Amino acid sequence: MRILSGAGLTLLVFICGTPRTAHADVNVLRVVGEAVHCMTGAQSCYVQADCPSGFGAIGGGISGDQIKIEASYSYFVGWLGTFRGARREYGSGAHAIARAFALCAAAIPGTSVQGPQTLCPTGQGSCSSVLSCPAGTNVISGGMSGQQSEMESSSPFNNGAWQMKWYPDGEDFASTALGSSIPYAACADASVGMPVYVFGESTRCLHDGPSCQSTVSCPAGMVLVAGGFNGTQSKVESMAPYSAETWFVSWYPAGYEYGSSALAYGAAVGVCMPGTSNVDPIFANSFET
Repeated sequence: MRILSGAGLTLLVFICGTPRTAHADVNVLRVVGEAVHCMTGAQSCYVQADCPSGFGAIGGGISGDQIKIEASYSYFVGWLGTFRGARREYGSGAHAIARAFALCAAAIPGTSVQGPQTLCPTGQGSCSSVLSCPAGTNVISGGMSGQQSEMESSSPFNNGAWQMKWYPDGEDFASTALGSSIPYAACADASVGMPVYVFGESTRCLHDGPSCQSTVSCPAGMVLVAGGFNGTQSKVESMAPYSAETWFVSWYPAGYEYGSSALAYGAAVGVCMPGTSNVDPIFANSFET
């Protein structure tokens, strides 16, 4: 167990073992959206997963094949994402198909935080934004609305914050890539309980190989409420719930920015709380796009 503390908050980060902190139970509904095939090129394609009436999206993600994620975030009543085909890795024949997933819950008090739009210039690597939750709340998820961007990382950060990292999409837009991002964070009231952040083992992805994968599971008695990816010199292909307790991520090395020297380390991150998890009828057979 690692303990990250500061600014009056203490985050319990469990690498293994069973948490001993008491939490209020949450009821999570896992919902999947329609699969969308995106033609390779500079145009973005949209995916979304909508929560049922009375529920809000506290977490979510995109499951894709041969894609790069431009945006992935909650729009309160569901999860929205945009993506393009991974042409550098797969050429003009990239499969480029994806679905959005939403982790929905009802009656969780809290607030959302939106950061300013940030432009990331080409040629300098990735850019980052860190959003902190207000006093009396705990961060449970985050995301970004990007334009001509590629997601590198989306993860809990230090003392109760969420960090987004991204690149300008120089591959599709060259030096004119806008590379913009608006970051978001979801913050649950402290009365709901302290989330447990579970970090998977960091893995290096080789430059010329296929995309790499990482999974992480919640401790016994807990369910996923959100998840993320802690990456360096990487580009996210998939980042989504795999089951009630397991979060799945796949990624590539950022070869366009770093060439064959790309380090491309990454690890899945699960955000877990005690509770129950139910599934939309089509979820169980929809993870493989």
